[in-house]
Amino acid sequence: MHHERPAARPRRAAALALWAAAAAAAPLAAQTVPAPVGTAAVRALPAVGSAADDSVRLAQLLSGAPAAGYLLRSPSGALAGGAGSAAPGWELLAPELATVWNSALPFSLNDGSLWAGRGLSTRLTAGAVLRWGPVTAVAAPEVVYQQNREFDTWEGEVPPTGPYVLPWYAQAPSADLPLRPGDEASTRVRPGQSSLTVAAGPVAFGAATENQWWGPGIRNAIVLSNNAPGFPHAFLRTGAPVRTRAGSFEAKWILGRLSESAQFDTAGWNDRRAVSALVATYSPALDPNLTLGAARSVYSLVPEGSSTLGRFADVLARWTRRDDPEADEDGRYNQVLSLFGRWVLPEDGLEVYGEWSRQDLPSTFGEASDHLGYSQGFTLGVQYAREMRSGALRLQGEATTLQQSPSTLGTAKSYYTSLSVPQGYTHEGQVLGAAIGPGANSQWLAADYLAGRWSLGLFGGRIRWDDDAFLNSFRAQYVGWPFLAHDVSVFGGLRGGYALPWLRLDAELTSGVRYNFLFQNRGQSWETSDDATDVRNHTLRVVLTPGRPALPQRVGAVPPPPAADSTAAPLVRDPSTRPVPPAARPDPAARTPAPATRTPAPARTHTVRAGETLFAIARRYGVSVDALRAANPAVQGDRIQAGQTLRIPPVR
Repeated sequence: MHHERPAARPRRAAALALWAAAAAAAPLAAQTVPAPVGTAAVRALPAVGSAADDSVRLAQLLSGAPAAGYLLRSPSGALAGGAGSAAPGWELLAPELATVWNSALPFSLNDGSLWAGRGLSTRLTAGAVLRWGPVTAVAAPEVVYQQNREFDTWEGEVPPTGPYVLPWYAQAPSADLPLRPGDEASTRVRPGQSSLTVAAGPVAFGAATENQWWGPGIRNAIVLSNNAPGFPHAFLRTGAPVRTRAGSFEAKWILGRLSESAQFDTAGWNDRRAVSALVATYSPALDPNLTLGAARSVYSLVPEGSSTLGRFADVLARWTRRDDPEADEDGRYNQVLSLFGRWVLPEDGLEVYGEWSRQDLPSTFGEASDHLGYSQGFTLGVQYAREMRSGALRLQGEATTLQQSPSTLGTAKSYYTSLSVPQGYTHEGQVLGAAIGPGANSQWLAADYLAGRWSLGLFGGRIRWDDDAFLNSFRAQYVGWPFLAHDVSVFGGLRGGYALPWLRLDAELTSGVRYNFLFQNRGQSWETSDDATDVRNHTLRVVLTPGRPALPQRVGAVPPPPAADSTAAPLVRDPSTRPVPPAARPDPAARTPAPATRTPAPARTHTVRAGETLFAIARRYGVSVDALRAANPAVQGDRIQAGQTLRIPPVR
């Protein structure tokens, strides 16, 4: 192993100081949640993959919350107001701190701008939301620190592009996927999850730099995920799922600009890239818990003298099967297409989902029928939740395959790589789609116990990295014993969360081994198979979120609990908020002013809806099931009925 540079120590001290300051400030910021000022409040950012995001999905299984509109998610979609939002107001976004530590190797999946290399990586997010009529502006910048410590990499010949670019990505078909973003620590300020949205009747338009997630996957989304930093883009979307007699529809169309990493080539002619993407979902009226969708993304080079705006219609106009490195600059493009679906069965606490994708489109129907598996990828998943006496048990399983069939190797390109667009389907050196990356496949299993204020779970997984590159290598095709040298990570760990009235803590500890790192196994038989580079790695992830994350407010999400006081600020949406009614004003006609009296806040109540369970209601308000039973003596066991009014005890 390489030794850490002395110059990195001051940066580490600065990062630890930043971490400590943010952690100390978080409780102070969170304590302002119950005390709105005017029309302002403090809330957590409903980011993709956050605790709020997970709560919405779980509520669809346990309490029958609407499933329509969930497969197309972004912070702006959760925060934007409707066309009728005339009252101006603003909210502060409480600072959220995310930290990842890796002991030996980078391990970073769906971390957005937080690329988690070896050592400590930290992201601090804060900001504000401003609403004025149909306009919603979200300013959510991020400060990102990456210690980026050294680790042993490729022992073979170093490609001309540098020591951190793998040789199988440095030649066509290529991709901008460096192992490491340089050799120094860094601190950057990014626009993060910022956006500007204008609602215009049933549609909304605007611009953003936020992450988004298209599709049903929990671990992998093939077309767009939060694996890479958010890229600047303009968008046009439905303001909420459009409901008709046939069912509900939702769609989004984006045009964005992609950037390459500093480790990619220095050629100026290929620096400008555009991405034009469209997604649409449909939930039939006969079964609103079934959602079907399609997504397509076309990425292309933008030659000098051309405008990125001219690529807006590429997703609809460019269907010719062409990824030709000899094409002129205007004809260099590639695409990713996916079809997906999700079916929620709330009566059984079950959901099943899948996504099928194809990178190269067939030119004829005969070609499509002869090569059904050509350039395809897919995800299959299931999630099950069952309510128990004082909590719920949740099971998750997901498998994703982007590896190409051995019969098509040499003709089918590895996913997210391209012959005509040198950087491939990437932004700032990270894949825009599934976090496992080109030519990989993965399996994931998890089990969690979820109580009202805490959760604890086990998980395990396996990822086989870059297998297309390996099976195309000289070693695999001519030397033999290829099954002894696949690059495979096997890992497992613990995860959990705990919610206080003013702070939520989520943590995940992973331990695993990456076998044959970068295919560095020189063994030729079982007797010499130990001559490999196997690396044990430990990963600790910690997320501190002030207050309980408010659930997204868009149509199709679980609505917030009713406000305790009709005089509360209209923008207060955090379920843990308990507004204090205004003090009684003295009677001006009275000779002696009466002393001010403090009126106690009225107790919160909840009217049970059809399909709701006691556990789901308790989790929604952040109280335990036992406390909910104690506050409602009429409740026997877990029996509740639609229309029944329950008293919600205070959070302690």
